[in-house]
Amino acid sequence: MMLGLLVNEMDNLKILIQKKDWKMLKEKYPPQILAENLSFAEAMLLSRELLENEDWDDDLQTFAINLIRSIKRLRNQEWNANWKYDAIKQQFFCKFAKIL
Repeated sequence: MMLGLLVNEMDNLKILIQKKDWKMLKEKYPPQILAENLSFAEAMLLSRELLENEDWDDDLQTFAINLIRSIKRLRNQEWNANWKYDAIKQQFFCKFAKIL
């Protein structure tokens, strides 16, 4: 069941992403909520930013992988429209397998 965030909440979410306040983002928005409320492209870009965060924070990387899983599950039609997404997912999962 997809629940849309209110306009105010979406503004707050976008501000956290712009500021790269990953800690607060992770605390306020579970991966499923992000996958439901961001566009497919925005969610994919966010997952990459989180995976490659400057501190190489394992918790953020795990959160990013859970976001990718949520994107694939909730946006299956968009995901399946291009084989590159499976390749990207495989690349990320291989690269970050140590944290799974």
